[in-house]
Amino acid sequence: MNPIEEEAIKQYEALGYDVIKNGIPDLICVKKGKILFVECKSKTDTLRRNQKEAIKILRSKGFIVRIEGEGAERARRDYLNYKYGWIQAMVRMKR
Repeated sequence: MNPIEEEAIKQYEALGYDVIKNGIPDLICVKKGKILFVECKSKTDTLRRNQKEAIKILRSKGFIVRIEGEGAERARRDYLNYKYGWIQAMVRMKR
């Protein structure tokens, strides 16, 4: 990270923003003032820790974050386990 980015991050965090530098979803879809984030996963791909944290932050701010692709179900389960713990994740997956 360069000094300009470091300073910008400090400034925006001081203003109350959550700054996401790493783990940003693969696609940012924009339509008439709406934003949808999409993380794409292959059959063998999993969510990295920084991706889980980015998804958690985005969803906590009211954004929709979808996980798509052959590995989507596995990635969703992995994210729920990260957010809620494995027991609650299993209950939520059954809903």
